[in-house]
Amino acid sequence: MQTTITTRTNGHAASKPRHVASVEAEEQFLGSVLELIDTDAGKARAVVESVRPAMLTDPVCRDVAAAVAAAFKQHDQPTRHDVLAAIRRMGDGSELAKQCVFGLAAEWAGMGPQAGRLADEAARELLELHYRQTAYDVLANVQKGLRDGTATTADLTRVTDELQLLAAAKTDAAGNGPLTFLDCCEEWGKHERSPVVPTGLRPFDTATQGGLPQGALTGFVAPPGGRKSAFALQLVLGAVHADRDLRAVYALGEMSPAEIAQRYACVGSFVYDRPPVTMLQASRRDRKARDVLVEVANDIGERLTFVRPPLTVAAMRAEVERTNAKLLVVDYLQLTRGEGSSQVEQLDGIVDELQRLAVELEVAVVLISSMAKAAGQRTGAHEWGRGSGQIGYTLSLLYVAEIDEHEDTDGTVGIRWACKKARSIRPADIELRFDGSCQTFTPAERPVEAFADHAPAEGGW
Repeated sequence: MQTTITTRTNGHAASKPRHVASVEAEEQFLGSVLELIDTDAGKARAVVESVRPAMLTDPVCRDVAAAVAAAFKQHDQPTRHDVLAAIRRMGDGSELAKQCVFGLAAEWAGMGPQAGRLADEAARELLELHYRQTAYDVLANVQKGLRDGTATTADLTRVTDELQLLAAAKTDAAGNGPLTFLDCCEEWGKHERSPVVPTGLRPFDTATQGGLPQGALTGFVAPPGGRKSAFALQLVLGAVHADRDLRAVYALGEMSPAEIAQRYACVGSFVYDRPPVTMLQASRRDRKARDVLVEVANDIGERLTFVRPPLTVAAMRAEVERTNAKLLVVDYLQLTRGEGSSQVEQLDGIVDELQRLAVELEVAVVLISSMAKAAGQRTGAHEWGRGSGQIGYTLSLLYVAEIDEHEDTDGTVGIRWACKKARSIRPADIELRFDGSCQTFTPAERPVEAFADHAPAEGGW
């Protein structure tokens, strides 16, 4: 269902935004339960008894849950008509609850064997949300009590109890139960094809069959000074520009905010098909640079945010969840802090955490990594990342920069991003030209100095 519902405000119907995380779970819970009433009343009863109506946050969903609970209390084998009868006895608000029942019943009809699993899944999520809010409330009260001297030992004990309930609910909601083949089919069927984040850079999107894969890690490895950060910055700006709904997070290891703006004055001139802006012009705050930055800022607004150092996976996850981002760039891996007795152990743990983040939040994660000192043509995929033995195993895509340092007559150098690993697509290298004066990558077949005289090619730059 959509994320807007009709509620009552001072006796009048009004539309208000929903708390998506909670209300979507509430709708899934109620919709699947209404389906189960006709197909498996015993299962429906067990699920209904696990979630109290007061745990729901939306008033209409709460009324429907109360009616369902009342129907099960009064009848051994209730029907939807019994639920509607319970709603009619509610008085004010019953019409909205009745409309909600009809809408949910229609939307969730025909789920068959999926209904029980989806009901359990939603119930676990609702319990976690409820215990989390309860724990927050208890902690706030105890904090107030500590300030005014009224806190007791019993209050502190309750905090411990609530946190234990929350931990148990989180473990349950994380899906520690068995994974069935139906679960696998549902995940596969969510999309017409594997979801990707297009970057707008035609050679890259062509080689990767659409862009950066969501729910997976893509790695770019290069030696120091290998233009890997410049490449990441350009891909991010291109992606956010190409999709007006996309939000991205950039974990910033070394560059300052001023350096980011300077780089984007240059890169933005290419992405937005404006006269080229050089790094020198950007450092001088040239009028052309200012104009490009104004256009970039107006376009992407707050859809691109940055995580400041020190970098941790926890900080990145928090920002991704806050903004609902679908693209995360870690620039770079070796500057991220982790736990472990050695650098290898720390970096491998970080890579594992980022993999979980990518899968759980369906985010395209880009890892920038320095090249291992001994890396060469015979290096295995698992050996490319300096200090990490896990990076090559975990990545879905791995590209390594091969740089032709011979400068061409137009002032550019050739850079091949050699594909060392491609988990689900045919490996394909990416041939580009790099203009150091503008910090910009262009397709190898296209002269960089002429890009302002041409409209973007169909399907990308």
